[in-house]
Amino acid sequence: VNLSRLGSVELISICFSKETYLVDMGGEDPDAEIVKAVKTLLEDAKVVKIIHDCRMDCDALFHLHGIRLKNVYDTSVYHAE
Repeated sequence: VNLSRLGSVELISICFSKETYLVDMGGEDPDAEIVKAVKTLLEDAKVVKIIHDCRMDCDALFHLHGIRLKNVYDTSVYHAE
């Protein structure tokens, strides 16, 4: 899997306090309804997104699906020196 603007987004894991979901984005043939639902969630500034090293994730989501993540805490930044 090539996670970048030149590749595809295959799976996204979404975790809530007691539930975890794996969302199949459809890879090179994404389902428009799923992309719309994921976009609504990931662009909602009221929802905190915790991601480790999200640079390539953000790149792929924006260039392939027009999704701009909001309110993201990148855990790799907390360990940078």
